[in-house]
Amino acid sequence: MDEFDADFFGPSAPDEVGSERGELRRIGVVCPDSAADAAYFACAVARHLARSRGTDRTEQDHGPVVLVDGQPGTGGLDVVLDLDREAGARWDALRGAGPDIDAQKLLAALPERDGVRVLSHGRGAPRLHDRLVRSAVLGALAGEAAWSVVTLAPHEPAEPTECDVIVLLVRGTVCSMAAAQQYVDKLDGELMPVLVTLEADARARVALGESLDLEVVTSGPTRWRLGHRAADDVLAGRWPGEDERTMTRLVQDVVIYVRSRGRSMAWA
Repeated sequence: MDEFDADFFGPSAPDEVGSERGELRRIGVVCPDSAADAAYFACAVARHLARSRGTDRTEQDHGPVVLVDGQPGTGGLDVVLDLDREAGARWDALRGAGPDIDAQKLLAALPERDGVRVLSHGRGAPRLHDRLVRSAVLGALAGEAAWSVVTLAPHEPAEPTECDVIVLLVRGTVCSMAAAQQYVDKLDGELMPVLVTLEADARARVALGESLDLEVVTSGPTRWRLGHRAADDVLAGRWPGEDERTMTRLVQDVVIYVRSRGRSMAWA
């Protein structure tokens, strides 16, 4: 996608984004033991935000919703959403980007599905972008988008400059909880996640919250199987292959929580 490169370098992103304005509008999603679960859930959150954009008549909701792939080497969000053969910019177009990104041009160049603009890694061999490039891109997009939803790589925890809140997906298993604990231990103290527990009974949910010292926002099932309708399922609020919209309530609970916490910050 080299033809896009020169067009993306322009005026620097606004300094005043996200929580600095009393808003939480950059949501990170991570599942330390399942990149696929993080990808599916992030897609569903972004679609929900795009569908409900503007309903509460805030200035924030009138911009676009952007979904950012922060998990190189996992297939790409454009594959999840059946956009991989669509024209548009991918992360490779931003090689060598400095601190100045023209966010409007970048947003206009991204492929779109159901009201969500998607910045994804491509099908080819993944290229890891350094922290400065990623921070510059996320900062620029946050300055123009109503909401940014980012899938996070568990081996490289996010920083407060990259998202306002982290949604941590954890199953009620020893392996999942151990992976989540390792992720939380690596985080900067300014940015703590909230929990969405999956496949965990009431006792396990309490144990997870207490062990990780995090708030459990919502809980529910996740059983999925890949198929040719995976993208449609995810955007409809279902785990791929499921008949019921088992993901919808989890997504709604997370969005309600983020909005309410943002409003309480604005009044602080």
